[in-house]
Amino acid sequence: MSFTPRQFRWHELNPQRLFYGICLLHLLIWTLGPLLLRTGLPNDVAEGIAWGYQWQLGYNKHPPLAAWLLALATQLGGDPEWPAYLLAQLLLLSGFWAVWRLAGKMLPPWPALASVMLLEGVIFYNLKSTTFTPDTLQTPIWAFATLFYYQALTTHRRGYWWLVGLFSGLAVLTKYQVIVLFIAMLCVLLFTSRGRESLKTTGPYQAILIGLLITAPHFYWSWQAGFPEILYGLVNVNKAHDASIQPSFLYRHLLPPLLNLKNVVATLLPVFVLGAFLYSRERVNTTASKWQRDYVLLMGLTPYLFTLLASLFTGGDFAARWNIPDFYLVGLLIMLWLRSPLSAVQIRRFMVAFLTILLLVPAVRFGYIRYRLYTPSRTGDYFRDFPAREVTDQVQNLWRKHYSKPLRYVAGRHYLVALVAAYAESHPAAYFDWQPSQSAYIDEAAMRQAGAVFLWTVESGELDRLPVAIRKRFPNAKELPVMQFSSYPGGPPRFRIGIALLPPIVP
Repeated sequence: MSFTPRQFRWHELNPQRLFYGICLLHLLIWTLGPLLLRTGLPNDVAEGIAWGYQWQLGYNKHPPLAAWLLALATQLGGDPEWPAYLLAQLLLLSGFWAVWRLAGKMLPPWPALASVMLLEGVIFYNLKSTTFTPDTLQTPIWAFATLFYYQALTTHRRGYWWLVGLFSGLAVLTKYQVIVLFIAMLCVLLFTSRGRESLKTTGPYQAILIGLLITAPHFYWSWQAGFPEILYGLVNVNKAHDASIQPSFLYRHLLPPLLNLKNVVATLLPVFVLGAFLYSRERVNTTASKWQRDYVLLMGLTPYLFTLLASLFTGGDFAARWNIPDFYLVGLLIMLWLRSPLSAVQIRRFMVAFLTILLLVPAVRFGYIRYRLYTPSRTGDYFRDFPAREVTDQVQNLWRKHYSKPLRYVAGRHYLVALVAAYAESHPAAYFDWQPSQSAYIDEAAMRQAGAVFLWTVESGELDRLPVAIRKRFPNAKELPVMQFSSYPGGPPRFRIGIALLPPIVP
């Protein structure tokens, strides 16, 4: 007797058990998939690990929390790959749990569960979730801050305000983009009765104090370093236009937000498709109060609206990845608006559509990764399908062949040295592009004393040798033959890597 989804009584399942079952399935798919099919870590993940190994209070692009977590996970796991992929999914799913708990305070069990299941349709939370960066770390931290902020405003308990301060501080240590979340929290304080009532208590001020205490060491470091994270963000925002084109004022200010809006619509399209299976002309009386609906509306929409306004007024180009934390409440917003009775037929159809997306998206994604491995393109990211572990093993073997000391430094092209630093057994410090501004933790005198490996990509004939400027700075560097690697065993050479050894100074 054949089985069909129509025969399965989804509506009779326990929503709580189903939530954890779905989380487990998501965890297995998006942890094992990239681990088995990718040839190496994404560039940004390797960069984060390389930063984290130095345990600084800040880095030239971002505050330190994401880098710290990556370094801790890889050191505990003894490998750079599976801990990074597992960490990304555990933290994302913890954010889903926070949304589920918040939804459970406003909706019955099945609508609350659907609020989280809809998030599986957000591209940022499925195929983009395997790259753990400050952008992706924001999602769970914002979700917990939102949950505890709601609890603090409804119960006035001091412990919840302390948790608000804790997660607000952690959000700042993740990325300064949290300012748009703080604007949303401020709107709740000013424009809702519960928010205004809380201002008469000490709770909000205790939360602010805790947040400031958590972030003070980082801000001191940033002030001493000249606020490099802010400068990096401003440079990236201002890359929107080619200065030679000289577009009109309206074009320069309208185009970036319109492009961002277009990207967001495309990103959320699977969510709307899933939501259509829950739509019904019939409406039920909502269990959510006006205060709860206002809270979710302000917290769920304000961050993205202020991002669009910032892009409109500044003319800055806000990258799509900056929208990653903006949509953790989109499922809850949809369920509060639908007020659907969720019949057994609706639940069955929704579950079939949900499982289709849950399984189809990774199947397409991982199939594409496998396909492109054997059909390399000369365009796009140079480090796509880069054999990071093989390259690192070769670099370590060459160093050991010449010197008995452990490898402490690796310098050269940014993401190349990030990958080697992430995979190398001795966790060498990465000297990005040989630039002190990118690696403030590097002491060149100490590097010259300990020795280093210099690496660069050979993409044209003139790069067969160490760049002239670097040869002048380090005349003792010994160049070795260019290394060649392929994307898969037995494949044609695709990557040519230049290597030079800076000998350690023997006392």
